[in-house]
Amino acid sequence: MIVTLATPHMSPIVAFDKQLSRYYEDVSRVWRSERQGRLQNVTMASIGGGDLDLIVRSGLTYSWEADVSTVVRIPVRPIISPGKGDPMPKALLISSLLY
Repeated sequence: MIVTLATPHMSPIVAFDKQLSRYYEDVSRVWRSERQGRLQNVTMASIGGGDLDLIVRSGLTYSWEADVSTVVRIPVRPIISPGKGDPMPKALLISSLLY
């Protein structure tokens, strides 16, 4: 089983050159061609970070080749900065689960 976390499968986050884009195309082509061959017993799950992921947007984590492709949307609340009483700026936000 292969589990990818916030991994851009569709295309690179930023494509600086054609070689990087070609690499993504080549990897997808191998997955599609080998799904019924060498990779038939390999399960792939792609998990994206949802709206809170500021680096890899959710659309890039989707994969046609994955058996499971999902985006996690967990309710979060800000941790109060020590001694100040004000929530931390969003760029420095540390989230905690509401459980």
